[in-house]
Amino acid sequence: MTSSGVSDWAVTALAPLVADPVDPGVSVRQMDDTTAQGVTMYIRPPGGSTNMTLEVWVRAQVANVGATTVKMLFHERELLDDSPWTAWSSSVALDDIAIPIGSILSQKVSTTKTLAAWGLTAGELHQIQLSRTSVGDTLIDNALLHVAIPEFS
Repeated sequence: MTSSGVSDWAVTALAPLVADPVDPGVSVRQMDDTTAQGVTMYIRPPGGSTNMTLEVWVRAQVANVGATTVKMLFHERELLDDSPWTAWSSSVALDDIAIPIGSILSQKVSTTKTLAAWGLTAGELHQIQLSRTSVGDTLIDNALLHVAIPEFS
């Protein structure tokens, strides 16, 4: 994943890369609960694919006192050959990431949608951005993003 923080990006605040406090040998993206922060990566859905499943692994930085939910958003823009980048899409919500009471273990959630629902085109290069949103997010502290894995079908 690459770093956000460019003024023309959908979410302009960078989710900093930090060492996981439980396992310092693992780097994670630290996403604040009060400021929208994001990370980006590039994907090219294979020709002929019609769906994408986006699997994300997230955990609470510190143990929470109640069951909580982390909310994440997906944005995309397309790069066409010999053309400028397209505008950022409207956000697409990922499925809720439930954090059990007292847990600091990673939680996995997979969100499957058609390429059209994600705003993606098979065979074309897209820059995607994942960000944490405070709207409906009940985790009061940092969420740590371990990995995001796109799979196409």
